[in-house]
Amino acid sequence: MLPANLDAQRHLRSALLASLCLIPVRAYPAVPACWSETPQMYLARVEDPAQNLSLLTEPRRFSEVCDAGVVVTNGTFFAPSQPYADVIVSGDVVYSPVGGGRRFKRDERWVDLGRRWGIGVLKGSRSLAVADGDQALQTMETFLGGGGLLLEGGQDATSKDQPVADSYGPAFPADILERRTSHVALGLKTEAGKQVLLVLVVKDPPGASIKELAALMKEQGAEDAVFYDGGGATGFAAGGCCLVEPSNPGEDRNPTHIVIKACR
Repeated sequence: MLPANLDAQRHLRSALLASLCLIPVRAYPAVPACWSETPQMYLARVEDPAQNLSLLTEPRRFSEVCDAGVVVTNGTFFAPSQPYADVIVSGDVVYSPVGGGRRFKRDERWVDLGRRWGIGVLKGSRSLAVADGDQALQTMETFLGGGGLLLEGGQDATSKDQPVADSYGPAFPADILERRTSHVALGLKTEAGKQVLLVLVVKDPPGASIKELAALMKEQGAEDAVFYDGGGATGFAAGGCCLVEPSNPGEDRNPTHIVIKACR
C-alpha cells in the first residue's frame, strides 16, 4: 500500500525507478543506447536531432517525465512556474518574456532575456542551430531559450555571458559563471556530413564552472554549444531512468523539459 503522504509516495516512486536503473540502459525496441557515463558526467549523442528533439512545456516534476523519451533533461531554470526565456513549439510562441527589451529584474540584477541563448529547429529545415532569443523569434520553428553561450565556431564564447557594467547585461554575474556545480549543456557538431546533438550533464561533485563546461563541450568536438539548467535544478534521465534528479525542491517542478525521442 502506498503511503498517504504525497512526499513519501514520491520518494517511494523514485526508489523504485532507481532500482530499475541498476541495469545500465533499459532497452527500447530498435533504439540503440545513445548515452554513456563517466565519474564526471553523462553524455548523450543524438543523430538526426531535428527529428528527435521535442519540448514539454508544462510545469512537472522531473520524476514524472523521466520516461518521456530516450533522453530527458530539464530546460530553463531558476523559475519553477514559468521559463525565463523564449519557448517556441511547432511555430507557435508558447512563452516570450514581456517588457521593454524583454528585461527581467531578479535580486537587484538586470538580465536581458533577448540574449538568452538556446538551441532550436530552424524553420523549413531538418537541422538545429544556436540562436539568441531575438534571432529565435524570427528563424526558429521549435526553440528553447537556455542560459549562456559556451562555444561559437568551436571557440570559447563565454565572454558573451558576462554582464555589462551600468547596462543591461547579456547574461549572468560572476558568482554564477564561476560557481562549480552540476550543469546541463547542449552542443552541435558535424560528423561525416551529419549533424549530431550532444547532451552533456556534469555531476556534482565534481561540478564545473561555465568555462570548464565550455572546455568539456570542446573536448567532445562541439562546434556551437549553450548551457541550460544547473545547480539544484539539474535533471537527467536516460532509458526511462532518473539518473540525476533536482536536489532543490523549489526548482524540481521545472516549466520546460527537453525530450529526445530516439537516438537516430
